[in-house]
Amino acid sequence: MAIIDDIGKKLVKSGQDTLEKALEKAKALVEITRLGGQVADEQNALVTFYAQIGEKYYSLRKDDPDEEYSQFCDRITAGLMRIAELNTEIQRLKGMRLCPKCGAACPVDAKYCSKCGECLPLPEPAAEPDECGCGAECAADECAEAECADAECAEECAEECAGEAAECADADCGCGCDAADGAEAACADGGAECAEPACCDAGDAAN
Repeated sequence: MAIIDDIGKKLVKSGQDTLEKALEKAKALVEITRLGGQVADEQNALVTFYAQIGEKYYSLRKDDPDEEYSQFCDRITAGLMRIAELNTEIQRLKGMRLCPKCGAACPVDAKYCSKCGECLPLPEPAAEPDECGCGAECAADECAEAECADAECAEECAEECAGEAAECADADCGCGCDAADGAEAACADGGAECAEPACCDAGDAAN
């Protein structure tokens, strides 16, 4: 019986030791999680402070930044401009526009900002559609001039083509040149002596 009691006591003690170790590990995991949360909080705070420092530097030196920071300032400026353009387009689609002073959204036909009372500029009139159909981004008078220039060019080209055709006809009808198709048909033998008079006769008829 004593041996059995000793074995039982050892088993109980071993179980207690195991339980105590498990509890210690659980406590350690809880503490690690708590400390990790604190680290994350500190890191987030640092990110916020870094951003505030950068924003402060940009507001003070954006027009004349140090050379090593100029590209960052340019990128921030471009990003802010892009954001403003996108917000303007969003408000336009909603039938609203942004107040240039406080940035509040106001109806497109409002004369004053409902938030700060700023006098709002009149909205720019919509651009007239391109009536000339040329597809180019130009004024109507420029398009008209372009059409006129094209017409004059077409007329000049037609006159040049007519002159070249007349010169070609004269050359075909002169003696010593290639016979015309009609002359070739009339002169079955294809002789030069027959072709030349026929060519001349054809030229006289044309004149």
